[in-house]
Order: sequence, then C-alpha cells, then structure tokens
Amino acid sequence: MKMGLFYLFLAAVLCWHVVAAQSPKRELRAPWMATVWSRDWPDSYSESGAKAQMSKYLDAFARHNFTGIFFQVRGFADALYTSSHEPWSAILTGTRGKNPGWDPLEWLVAECHARGLECYAWVKPYLISISSAPFTTAYDRQWQNDGWVLTNGTYTVFNPGHPDANAHTLEVIKEIYNNYDVDGMVFDDFFYPNGGISEGVDAPDYDLYLNSGTSLSIGDWRRENVNRFMKLVCDNIQADRPDMRFGISPAGVSYKSASKYGLAKPLVSALDWQYDEIYSDPLAWLANGSVDFIAPQIYWKTNHPTAPFGPLTRWWASTADHFGRHFYASHSITCLLYTSDAADDRISV
Repeated sequence: MKMGLFYLFLAAVLCWHVVAAQSPKRELRAPWMATVWSRDWPDSYSESGAKAQMSKYLDAFARHNFTGIFFQVRGFADALYTSSHEPWSAILTGTRGKNPGWDPLEWLVAECHARGLECYAWVKPYLISISSAPFTTAYDRQWQNDGWVLTNGTYTVFNPGHPDANAHTLEVIKEIYNNYDVDGMVFDDFFYPNGGISEGVDAPDYDLYLNSGTSLSIGDWRRENVNRFMKLVCDNIQADRPDMRFGISPAGVSYKSASKYGLAKPLVSALDWQYDEIYSDPLAWLANGSVDFIAPQIYWKTNHPTAPFGPLTRWWASTADHFGRHFYASHSITCLLYTSDAADDRISV
C-alpha cells in the first residue's frame, strides 16, 4: 500500500472565538487526503480495492484520536460524488467523465460517521487543470466556449471575475452539502493562476475588468472578486446548513494587508506572494466573517531562515483571535506503516 503524506491540524495551536473564551477548546485533528493524481487515494480503480485502502486509513485515524478527515472531492473541476454539474474524476476509472458505478463520498461519509469521525469536503473552488493539454469532456469545452476559463498557460481556473463561472461553482458547492451529510467544507490555496497573470492591457480578463466599472486597480479588483465569492459561499452555508463549518487553508504567509486591520507584520522575512500573485487576501476573509476557521499551510521548520514555524503560528493565532475566528495550523507529517496488527499501527510526527 502507498504511504501517503498527509497534512494535519494540531489541537495544540487552536484559537477560539473571543466571545467563547471560557468554553472548552474546539479540537480539530484532520488529515488532508489528496486525490489529485491519486496522491493519497486511491491505489486502485477497483471499488473493493479503493474501499479497503480507505478503510485502513479510517481505522488508523480513529485509533489515533483524529477527529475527522479532509477529503478532496473536487480537485480539477471534477467529482468524486454524483454531480449534475461536473464530470466524474479520472482517478476513479482512468477516464475523466466515466461513471465508476459507485459514489465514493456517500460511502465515505457513512464510514467516517460510523467511526466517530467528521467528514469535511475539500474543494478547490477555481482550479480546472495544471496542464496545457486540451479539454477532454463536453463540460470542459462548454466552460471554455462560455468564456468562463482563465489561464496563464500552465494553470487554468474558473475566472473569479466572471459571474456565471462563480454561479456555477456555488451550485457545485451547494450540491455537495445539500446532497451529502458532510460536516464541513474546506478550500485550499488555489485562486487566480499560480505563477501570476498580467495586470496590463494584455491580461486575459482586462476587458472584464474595464466593463465592471470599478474604480479599483485590476489587482484589487481581482482580490475583491475572490473576497466577494468567499462571502457568498459562507452566507449560503449559513442559510442552508448552519450546522456545517466552513474554512480555508491559504498559503502560510499573509500580511500584505495587515496594517489595514490594525495588525503588525509577523516576525518573518518571507514574502506574501499570494497577495500579488494569486490575488488572495486571507485577512479580508477573517475581517468580513467569511470563514469559521483559517488553516494556513505552515509547513516550515522552527529554524527556517525566512518563515519559521513558531513566529508564524503565534501570529496566526493572535490574528484569528483578533477577528474572533478559529485557527488551526496545517503542517506536514509522514504517516508510517498501517499494518494488519493494530498494535503496530502508528503515525509519527
């Protein structure tokens, strides 16, 4: 069986709502289960093989006191569940759009709950592909024909400035949480195309920017497109599924807008590339109440020269507390051997 690399939220670095400071801490210990390119799951196109592999994972997580699992149900505008909006994921059969004959998310939710684990649906809200290969399904070609697609030649995403593309993604998200008893929804750090995209007249979304009538710079307009969509998702979740939590896991360094909110810069020298490159401003989501929790990816060692774990973790904890939101540090662990002998199963950090 493949040894996966998971990402864990440690309860040791929790923050909690200021208004509930005297309440018990809200623990969350959940591995990120990546399905893109079958990174963590599945090893097999066989339904029985995929279920057997995941069952071993879930049994180990339950034994080791994890509280839930963050399962990637939508990696490249595809589905590991029955969707009326997007094609089946290729990782289930080898072919994008081919029905595998079973519903992984339906099965997983039931298996998680049977073990006392929460099941969070991990969604990439914008990413369509990391490839220059042509689109292969009628879905993909229709999105392109409708003008919903934005690319920098390597990363292709749904255009965050296109209202119809945003409406599509919102319907995808609503379909997941309305049709499945998931305990939460979580996004990661893919927004505008990684690597950057022009802000000049040659930008692929420049006409959309001009036609918007905004007085903002194109960079601020792009960030506001993302901010507006995150708030829209949160408001819909609160209206439809107030029992469900919504969080985002941005890149680990985010301070470009700190002074706007009366916050100091963290004691690190790393650059906040996500603000200018992918037009992501996590502090704005905290400020406008778009998330229940923030889970930044703080993958660096404590002695890292530009982004050490300790100062970043303390900064995020105080920042989330400032806005009255929960904070969980995402960091890497290596999950070692899961054997048939429960006494030998272990997860080392």
